Amino acid sequence: MNSLRRVFCFSMAIMIAAFALPGLAAPQNTKQYSLAMTSPAELKVVATLTNVSPDGNSNISSYKFTITSGNAKINPDPTKTKLTQQDPRKVGVVTVDASQTSVTVTGIQPLKPGQPAVILTIALFDCGSDIKWDAIVWTGQTSGQTFAPDTPSLLPITTSVTCGTIACAATDVPVPSSFYTATVTRGAYDKDGINTVGAGLCETVPYTVTVQTVLSKKQQHFEWPVLGAGSDERAAFKYVVNATPLFKQVGWLPITGSATFISGPRCLAPPAGPQTMGVLPAPYGALLAGLVGSYIEVNTTGGVVARPAALTQFDVVIGTERLTVHYDSTAGIGADGVGPNGGELWFVDARNVGMTPVGGPYTPTTLTPGDPVVYTPLPLLPGVDPVTLAPLPTPASPYAINMQAQMCIVEFGATSTTYIDIGDGWASQP
Repeated sequence: MNSLRRVFCFSMAIMIAAFALPGLAAPQNTKQYSLAMTSPAELKVVATLTNVSPDGNSNISSYKFTITSGNAKINPDPTKTKLTQQDPRKVGVVTVDASQTSVTVTGIQPLKPGQPAVILTIALFDCGSDIKWDAIVWTGQTSGQTFAPDTPSLLPITTSVTCGTIACAATDVPVPSSFYTATVTRGAYDKDGINTVGAGLCETVPYTVTVQTVLSKKQQHFEWPVLGAGSDERAAFKYVVNATPLFKQVGWLPITGSATFISGPRCLAPPAGPQTMGVLPAPYGALLAGLVGSYIEVNTTGGVVARPAALTQFDVVIGTERLTVHYDSTAGIGADGVGPNGGELWFVDARNVGMTPVGGPYTPTTLTPGDPVVYTPLPLLPGVDPVTLAPLPTPASPYAINMQAQMCIVEFGATSTTYIDIGDGWASQP
């Protein structure tokens, strides 16, 4: 009898397992969405939401996008933040919350798997490269079951949103922002002295300003494309940022990753003439002859910046190289300093000054007639921090004594900092 009971129990266990296995192995109903967020134009993000649920029956009825970092605010203007009616049956209500950091879409025609995506255009008051978004998608009207992204690591989504475009010689252009004020000026000359003003000479470039808070300090990064169409790798900019505490630190190295900050060195004033310290790069003149012996010959006619008096050393940039020179009034034909080609003779005291060309190799540039000879406001990094008097970081840190700075402070106001950036750099509160 016991053996029969054991056989019966064993048989029942097999039957239960047999009936249970199909249920355990059956696929679970999965609600999934696909989301792409792009920025095709300044102060604009386009969100494309698609129902990719594999069961074919899960409908999307509402969804919400929230800015989780980046300080940006959403423009609630219904003519700017709006649905794109890709399917005429799709209607919906777009609501921006009081904090202007979330936008909710309700009342849409239920979006089934396989149907065309719904597209929401989100207008922003702010720009930046680090605007992050979270999303939640419902079966009901901001209620019911929620959908999961088809890619588990999708959220948060980061968008880089440009502020606008800036032309050559544009002056005091306001940077769009809901939480700070700043202006940007672009030089009429690139840092190599090429005049960018004129038909076909200027590449109007898009620019992005990112302001973030790190350890309670605001940091600002101004960037523009340096490669490809619509780029200008040699552009020079000046900014006025209104914020307290003042932006007194700058950093442009390492080239990738987070910048290492140092106290901002002061910009160099032009060595002569009525110009102020806020002058962006501009030419002293152009080469009439390259290096002959220890001299270059410079045509100063039409120069924008005046050279200093004879025998006074000053730095110039020719191409990508920085040189220390002085005007020698006794070296030319007779005693008037006029060279054989009708220009001034300038003695070259040093080459590859400031570890230029930036990034090396530090080999002398070919000095070609016609090359602009350019004033630079960028100083060389001193051996000590100009504020704390502490030694600057060692070369591996990665700054070095006598390295040419790529950023410098023009002046401090009561509530503003004016600085020049020729190196895709960052500024920070101390």
